[in-house]
Amino acid sequence: GHGALRMVGMCSVNKLLPLRTQLVAGIPVTPLPVLHGGEYVCYGYAFGRQGTVVYLSDVSAVPEDVLAVMRGYDISVLI
Repeated sequence: GHGALRMVGMCSVNKLLPLRTQLVAGIPVTPLPVLHGGEYVCYGYAFGRQGTVVYLSDVSAVPEDVLAVMRGYDISVLI
């Protein structure tokens, strides 16, 4: 009807680079390349300036360079 609020969706695309922290919607996000099985690389993510929240899903191995980065984090939540 008349006077109804019309909402229009928006999408912002950010190209994220492995192990490089970038702001996404004001939140620091760091892609963490990990192994999903064999040599198949997928990404986990660290959120926050010090990697406060880290999300790694269905990971078979974490490369040493990624572990080195994660050792510098102050992880409060590991998912």
